Amino acid sequence: MKTVKKLLKIVGILVFLLILSLVTIPILFKDQIVEKVKEIANASVNAKVDFGDFDLSLIASFPSFTFEINDVSVINKAPFDGDTLAHIGNINLELDLGSVINGRYVVSSFNINDLTANAKVLKDGKANSFKKLREDLLSSSAFYISIPYLCLFNCFLCFFF
Repeated sequence: MKTVKKLLKIVGILVFLLILSLVTIPILFKDQIVEKVKEIANASVNAKVDFGDFDLSLIASFPSFTFEINDVSVINKAPFDGDTLAHIGNINLELDLGSVINGRYVVSSFNINDLTANAKVLKDGKANSFKKLREDLLSSSAFYISIPYLCLFNCFLCFFF
Protein backbone atom coordinates (compact mmCIF):
# COMPACT_ATOMS: atom_id res chain seq x y z
CA MET A 1 0.00 0.00 0.00
CA LYS A 2 2.86 2.33 0.80
CA THR A 3 4.42 1.65 -2.62
CA VAL A 4 1.14 2.43 -4.40
CA LYS A 5 0.86 5.76 -2.55
CA LYS A 6 4.45 6.64 -3.50
CA LEU A 7 3.78 5.69 -7.11
CA LEU A 8 0.58 7.78 -7.23
CA LYS A 9 2.41 10.70 -5.65
CA ILE A 10 5.19 10.50 -8.27
CA VAL A 11 2.69 10.21 -11.13
CA GLY A 12 0.73 13.18 -9.74
CA ILE A 13 3.88 15.29 -9.52
CA LEU A 14 4.87 14.34 -13.09
CA VAL A 15 1.41 15.23 -14.43
CA PHE A 16 1.53 18.57 -12.59
CA LEU A 17 5.01 19.31 -14.00
CA LEU A 18 3.82 18.41 -17.51
CA ILE A 19 0.83 20.74 -17.26
CA LEU A 20 3.02 23.47 -15.77
CA SER A 21 5.51 23.12 -18.64
CA LEU A 22 2.69 23.25 -21.24
CA VAL A 23 1.63 26.58 -19.76
CA THR A 24 5.05 28.14 -19.13
CA ILE A 25 7.16 27.06 -22.15
CA PRO A 26 5.29 29.27 -24.66
CA ILE A 27 5.54 32.18 -22.21
CA LEU A 28 9.22 31.70 -21.33
CA PHE A 29 10.43 31.18 -24.89
CA LYS A 30 8.02 33.55 -26.69
CA ASP A 31 10.71 36.05 -27.73
CA GLN A 32 13.00 33.32 -29.10
CA ILE A 33 10.11 31.71 -30.97
CA VAL A 34 9.05 35.07 -32.49
CA GLU A 35 12.59 35.88 -33.66
CA LYS A 36 13.06 32.39 -35.17
CA VAL A 37 9.73 32.59 -37.01
CA LYS A 38 10.63 36.03 -38.42
CA GLU A 39 14.10 34.82 -39.43
CA ILE A 40 12.72 31.76 -41.25
CA ALA A 41 9.94 33.77 -42.92
CA ASN A 42 12.34 36.46 -44.15
CA ALA A 43 14.81 33.87 -45.44
CA SER A 44 12.04 32.05 -47.33
CA VAL A 45 10.65 34.91 -49.42
CA ASN A 46 11.98 37.86 -51.39
CA ALA A 47 10.20 40.20 -49.00
CA LYS A 48 10.37 41.52 -45.46
CA VAL A 49 7.93 39.75 -43.17
CA ASP A 50 6.98 41.31 -39.86
CA PHE A 51 4.21 40.82 -37.35
CA GLY A 52 2.87 42.17 -34.08
CA ASP A 53 1.38 40.13 -31.27
CA PHE A 54 2.00 36.39 -31.28
CA ASP A 55 0.30 33.65 -29.26
CA LEU A 56 1.08 29.95 -28.98
CA SER A 57 -1.16 27.77 -26.84
CA LEU A 58 -1.48 24.10 -26.06
CA ILE A 59 -4.10 24.32 -23.35
CA ALA A 60 -6.99 25.91 -25.28
CA SER A 61 -6.99 23.37 -28.11
CA PHE A 62 -5.27 20.29 -26.69
CA PRO A 63 -4.22 17.96 -28.38
CA SER A 64 -3.44 20.60 -31.00
CA PHE A 65 -1.26 23.70 -30.93
CA THR A 66 -3.13 26.95 -31.49
CA PHE A 67 -0.91 29.47 -33.23
CA GLU A 68 -2.13 33.06 -33.65
CA ILE A 69 -0.33 36.02 -35.22
CA ASN A 70 -1.69 39.56 -35.44
CA ASP A 71 -0.78 42.47 -37.71
CA VAL A 72 1.26 40.55 -40.31
CA SER A 73 2.88 42.59 -43.08
CA VAL A 74 4.80 41.39 -46.11
CA ILE A 75 6.75 44.19 -47.81
CA ASN A 76 8.38 43.51 -51.19
CA LYS A 77 12.07 43.83 -52.00
CA ALA A 78 13.54 44.84 -55.38
CA PRO A 79 12.22 45.36 -58.04
CA PHE A 80 9.05 46.12 -56.05
CA ASP A 81 10.82 47.89 -53.15
CA GLY A 82 8.45 49.11 -50.47
CA ASP A 83 5.23 47.81 -52.06
CA THR A 84 3.01 45.99 -49.61
CA LEU A 85 2.46 42.47 -50.88
CA ALA A 86 0.06 41.66 -48.07
CA HIS A 87 -1.24 42.89 -44.75
CA ILE A 88 -3.17 40.49 -42.55
CA GLY A 89 -4.96 41.56 -39.40
CA ASN A 90 -5.02 38.07 -37.88
CA ILE A 91 -3.88 34.56 -38.77
CA ASN A 92 -5.04 31.67 -36.61
CA LEU A 93 -4.08 28.08 -37.23
CA GLU A 94 -4.09 24.78 -35.42
CA LEU A 95 -1.28 22.25 -35.77
CA ASP A 96 -1.66 18.59 -34.87
CA LEU A 97 0.47 17.91 -31.75
CA GLY A 98 1.66 14.50 -32.96
CA SER A 99 2.85 15.97 -36.24
CA VAL A 100 4.77 18.72 -34.44
CA ILE A 101 6.54 16.14 -32.28
CA ASN A 102 7.43 14.12 -35.40
CA GLY A 103 8.73 17.22 -37.21
CA ARG A 104 6.10 17.12 -39.95
CA TYR A 105 3.65 19.98 -39.41
CA VAL A 106 0.03 19.15 -40.23
CA VAL A 107 -2.27 22.16 -40.27
CA SER A 108 -5.78 21.13 -39.23
CA SER A 109 -7.47 24.56 -39.19
CA PHE A 110 -6.51 27.84 -40.88
CA ASN A 111 -8.26 31.22 -40.51
CA ILE A 112 -7.30 34.56 -42.04
CA ASN A 113 -9.04 37.78 -40.97
CA ASP A 114 -8.69 41.24 -42.53
CA LEU A 115 -6.46 40.41 -45.51
CA THR A 116 -5.30 43.00 -48.02
CA ALA A 117 -3.15 41.49 -50.79
CA ASN A 118 -1.60 43.20 -53.81
CA ALA A 119 -0.34 41.28 -56.82
CA LYS A 120 1.70 43.29 -59.30
CA VAL A 121 3.14 42.38 -62.71
CA LEU A 122 5.63 44.65 -64.48
CA LYS A 123 5.68 45.21 -68.25
CA ASP A 124 8.64 42.83 -68.56
CA GLY A 125 6.56 40.05 -66.94
CA LYS A 126 8.18 40.06 -63.49
CA ALA A 127 5.66 39.45 -60.73
CA ASN A 128 5.92 40.17 -57.04
CA SER A 129 6.51 37.48 -54.43
CA PHE A 130 3.23 35.52 -54.48
CA LYS A 131 4.57 32.86 -56.87
CA LYS A 132 7.86 32.51 -54.98
CA LEU A 133 6.03 32.28 -51.65
CA ARG A 134 3.78 29.51 -52.94
CA GLU A 135 6.74 27.59 -54.39
CA ASP A 136 8.69 27.92 -51.12
CA LEU A 137 5.79 26.62 -49.04
CA LEU A 138 5.09 23.70 -51.34
CA SER A 139 8.76 22.68 -51.61
CA SER A 140 9.21 22.41 -47.83
CA SER A 141 9.39 18.71 -46.95
CA ALA A 142 8.47 19.32 -43.29
CA PHE A 143 5.28 21.24 -44.07
CA TYR A 144 2.24 19.14 -44.92
CA ILE A 145 -0.95 20.95 -45.86
CA SER A 146 -4.06 19.06 -44.84
CA ILE A 147 -6.61 21.77 -44.15
CA PRO A 148 -10.10 20.45 -43.54
CA TYR A 149 -11.16 23.86 -42.21
CA LEU A 150 -10.19 27.09 -44.00
CA CYS A 151 -11.87 30.48 -43.44
CA LEU A 152 -11.13 33.86 -45.02
CA PHE A 153 -12.90 36.88 -43.54
CA ASN A 154 -12.88 40.47 -44.82
CA CYS A 155 -10.44 40.02 -47.72
CA PHE A 156 -9.41 42.60 -50.30
CA LEU A 157 -7.32 41.39 -53.26
CA CYS A 158 -5.82 43.71 -55.92
CA PHE A 159 -4.09 42.76 -59.15
CA PHE A 160 -2.03 45.43 -60.95
CA PHE A 161 -0.52 45.30 -64.45
